[in-house]
Amino acid sequence: MKKHLGILTLVVALMGVPRVAGATNYILHFGGMCSQTFTDTAPLGGGGRVAAISGWTSINAAVDQRTDFNVAVSQVVARLNTYCGAGNTCRLYGYSNGGAAISKALSVYGNGQWNIAYVMTVGSAEGGSELAGTGWLAQIIGGCAMASQITTSSYRNGWNHNDTDGKQTYMLAGTKAFSGVNSASSALLPGQDDGAVAMHSSGGYATTGSWNDACQAGRYSYHSATYWCAFYLNHYEIKMRGITCGRWRT
Repeated sequence: MKKHLGILTLVVALMGVPRVAGATNYILHFGGMCSQTFTDTAPLGGGGRVAAISGWTSINAAVDQRTDFNVAVSQVVARLNTYCGAGNTCRLYGYSNGGAAISKALSVYGNGQWNIAYVMTVGSAEGGSELAGTGWLAQIIGGCAMASQITTSSYRNGWNHNDTDGKQTYMLAGTKAFSGVNSASSALLPGQDDGAVAMHSSGGYATTGSWNDACQAGRYSYHSATYWCAFYLNHYEIKMRGITCGRWRT
């Protein structure tokens, strides 16, 4: 009799537990400056494709990164609210300024409400760019209002980069300068760079030194290098490289 009562009690208890219907695994892709989606063909959008990984639904996240960084961050938050709660699991993939927008969204608005396995960024502008305000950045990306906003001071001082809401961020950096008329941009970027952002930014380092190695210590909390640390690719070429990364695909 006691056994039957115990089973009945367990059944009643389970009936009171809310069920998660249709839980889904999502990969959210966030594009770069001047883009509106990840696959945008705007110069720093760079085109490309979303990841195709079994068991995961890829989302070409719509985020307007043409005019105002805080607007872009609010739209990242909206996408996280849509896809990364209610029992779902998300992986986030951020290119260029998309990496910065993810960082600020997690730091300022994260409160444990999103189920994020981890974040991967490629050519991340999380630490800003010394090119902002010089005219070079506008020349490289073809011009958009957000170009002047990504200074190293405004980005590094704009939020707590050590606070990622407990989510791990993997950084993948490029080390190849631009060619042609834009090749001079590297002279304005300290240490190793990909032509648009320096290693201190794309590597997730806590200080703006002349970092030349993407595998060194000194990063913000919850920031680490992915397996290869860096590739000899420029800012445009690095965009898709993380999608084939071993850590990303497992």
